[in-house]
Amino acid sequence: MEKTIVLLRPPLIFQKWENASTICPPLGLAYVAAAIRNAGFNLRCVDALGEAPFQRIILENPNFLAYGLSTPEIVERVGQCNILGISLMFSHDWPVAKSVIRALRQANPKVTIICGGEHVNAIPEFCLQDCPEIDICVLGEGEETIVDLLKTLHGDCRLEKVPGIVFRSNNSSCVRTPPRARIRKLEEIAWPAWDLFPLENS
Repeated sequence: MEKTIVLLRPPLIFQKWENASTICPPLGLAYVAAAIRNAGFNLRCVDALGEAPFQRIILENPNFLAYGLSTPEIVERVGQCNILGISLMFSHDWPVAKSVIRALRQANPKVTIICGGEHVNAIPEFCLQDCPEIDICVLGEGEETIVDLLKTLHGDCRLEKVPGIVFRSNNSSCVRTPPRARIRKLEEIAWPAWDLFPLENS
């Protein structure tokens, strides 16, 4: 049966005294979205920053602000899905991103949560241990890995045969598969799926 796939960019976090926020399109996520769509999968994208770039939310620590959709708004927009891919780019976003992931898991206990991005690349085992709601971390370039991973999740679910990921085994230990070779033929990478993102807000 076809699985429902959603890609998410969480809100961005800034110190309250900063005078500007970074409103830019999520290039990496758009490339990944294009690869998924070109492989024949149906997906939706939720850009928490892009959908509400001027909405400021005071966090539990009042020295910081979140720009973008609130956690309840994100949960509502993501809705029910089978596979949720989340872009985690900056380490200072991690505490808020972690709370969003936990809320998404609570709303959809059976969802498979996949995370990628620079923060995950730096410390994937820490991410899995610090946030047990995450199932799989994607390392390096995600375009080929995510397609391979989705095919595996639709098939025999033998994650150990997918290069370039870290996942939690049945005994809760972290398993890191061999690295995936970098993409050399750049002209074969699909153009970013900008039609799935609210570029008019950038």
